[in-house]
Amino acid sequence: MLFFIVCCSIVLVASCLLYKILCALNVSIDELRIVDAGIPLPDCILQAVTVHCGQWNWMPTLCRVYFVGIIETIYITVCKRILPDRVFNQKTKTGNTAVVGDSASSFVNLPVAVIVGADSGIGVEICSELLKNGFRVIVGSRSLKACHDALTFVKKATESDKLHILKVDFTSFQSVRNFADKVKLYLQDKRIRLLINNAGVMNTPFSTTIDGYESQCQINYLAPFLLTKLLLPSMDTMEGRILFASSSTIYAINNLDTNMPIRKYGLNGLDHYAYSKACIAQLAKHMSRTTPIKVFVYHPGTVRTKLFQHTTIFTLPLLSKIFDFIMLSPKEGAETPLYLCLTRDNVESGAYWANKHNYHIPSVTINNLWDRTDLLWEDTMLKCGLTRHE
Repeated sequence: MLFFIVCCSIVLVASCLLYKILCALNVSIDELRIVDAGIPLPDCILQAVTVHCGQWNWMPTLCRVYFVGIIETIYITVCKRILPDRVFNQKTKTGNTAVVGDSASSFVNLPVAVIVGADSGIGVEICSELLKNGFRVIVGSRSLKACHDALTFVKKATESDKLHILKVDFTSFQSVRNFADKVKLYLQDKRIRLLINNAGVMNTPFSTTIDGYESQCQINYLAPFLLTKLLLPSMDTMEGRILFASSSTIYAINNLDTNMPIRKYGLNGLDHYAYSKACIAQLAKHMSRTTPIKVFVYHPGTVRTKLFQHTTIFTLPLLSKIFDFIMLSPKEGAETPLYLCLTRDNVESGAYWANKHNYHIPSVTINNLWDRTDLLWEDTMLKCGLTRHE
């Protein structure tokens, strides 16, 4: 009973706060539905508030990250846990799960998916559904044992042996290059249909990688970018899709300083986290303009996974129980990336996706210069040790 009262109190207070914010913003419903007319009203409100949050330069990035998280938690509590979807007349996109079809009757004809970060949580759910849909799946993991243990159940449940696990450590660029070489060797003359960069960390204690960069920045955006560039020539140019895991925190930061990956921090690692997720979103948008392959950035939502193990508020005994109830399950978190993987809809490339709807990627300054994503691109190429021909 006490748990229920606490939950209701939090929702009531937070809802009042949200109402006041919306009144202050004076945002109309028509203005909210700019990108996609089919976006439900609660999603529009969520998007409007997070977008405006990014414009509050007077507020530190850390505070904006927490604010975006609070607003998203309110959204999940009201729309996913308390009130059913039909209250808001939400029409969810289901995609087409018959992507492969009956023609893929032999092992050699099956499309190939490469996913990094599939040894727990959302990655396991994505891997499971891809196997069910007839994909050959190559999984990259830092720990072969942990990945094997996590995916053994998946192999049994899907009755599929079309799973291949390779070692990769995103804290080492050389490991990423070795992984890419092994994938190409495994492919032979086949092409990659799906490349899913799902690996990520958040708010970890400060550490530098073997390459000299802050670990969150390397794991969340430098290494995924490097892997994608190395495997881009092996992608299916007709039906290929590239996915990058991002976060709603891309709206909490509006200037990207290219020196951030070499800066230290103390207790606050969320600034670097938001930076890394904003960088990969901007790079993905830029990449979509240079290749016929569809490129997507997805936010799975606030999902109860080990991603939050280093953020104190999510580990406190009482609050932990509340978050267990509120936060999305890995299966729910996998819905958006799976939609992008399996749908036959003509989905927009270079967009940010959340709740199976596309939103615009916010414009930011690079080193305080507007419209200079090319500077971030060139800097990332240099940091990853990539040449213009790679």
